[in-house]
Amino acid sequence: MRKIMFLLPLLVACGPDANAPESVAGRFVRAQLSGDTAGMIALATRPDQAAAAQAPNTADKTLYPEASDQPLHDLYGARVKIAGASAQTEGDRASVAVTARVPDVDLSGVLMEALFGGGSDEAAMTRKVKAQFDKAPLKDEAHTLELVREDGQWRVDTDWAEKAQAKRAEDQRQAREAALAALQRDYRTGREEDLVRARLALKKLVATYPNDAGWKEEAAAVDALMPVLAKFTADVGRAGLYQGDYQADVVVTNGSAQPIKSFTLKLTFLNGDQPVGESEYETYSPGWFSSRVLDPGGSATVKPSGTPPEGWTGQALRAQVSATELDLD
Repeated sequence: MRKIMFLLPLLVACGPDANAPESVAGRFVRAQLSGDTAGMIALATRPDQAAAAQAPNTADKTLYPEASDQPLHDLYGARVKIAGASAQTEGDRASVAVTARVPDVDLSGVLMEALFGGGSDEAAMTRKVKAQFDKAPLKDEAHTLELVREDGQWRVDTDWAEKAQAKRAEDQRQAREAALAALQRDYRTGREEDLVRARLALKKLVATYPNDAGWKEEAAAVDALMPVLAKFTADVGRAGLYQGDYQADVVVTNGSAQPIKSFTLKLTFLNGDQPVGESEYETYSPGWFSSRVLDPGGSATVKPSGTPPEGWTGQALRAQVSATELDLD
């Protein structure tokens, strides 16, 4: 008896190494085939463990099976056997080929019975599914895993970290593109509606594309218009509601020495001193027989009208010329 007790530690020491690449890979495959999320994550590298809870891995049904499918995974995993594993190791990396024997189960008959109603209750259907798994023959299934050694421990190197990093990079790229598209949109609409908005967008576009001469030219053109814009006045003579629409008379004066081809009026609706809703923009261009709407020092009366923002009581309306285009012909 004492000899047996003496030999036990030697037998344990000579047994399979739980940290061997083959053993780690085999346990990972078993966890994967059993739908054991925690088991897979525990055997992965630290970067992969951190990435397991990040997109797009959270949508990976192999890593995170549907809760409703877990009973099937349990039945499947109960019959999984790791038949063998062989590793090719080079330094702190290993490639392991794992052979798993898995049930070759066909549930089509049971599923058809459940779909079209075979008269069985849920408990009876569960027993039928279990019986299919129990009697199913086993087939060999090959898996190849890459492992790395971290602090002396072999861990499975999945693609979770790479996928998460690629998703972050793609999200950042899309965010940059969306931000640039928004800037360009602000510039285009601002050029027609509000030169202050266009100027702010152009400053950011020039900073983003410092070698793009086109954006610098656009910025210089808008800067040249700003002194002209400051010379305009817009005086509201009458403003109010008529049958649900706003109507106003606004006298616009070009105080600059430049002939004006077109201008845009920005209308801000007020209840007392408080702005209501969004401002409206109306652009005035020359008619068929004129190339300009305002001569240097000239004035024109315009009559903007339309649907006011909800809640406006017709108390006050503020007008200003927010964009203009010179008549350079």
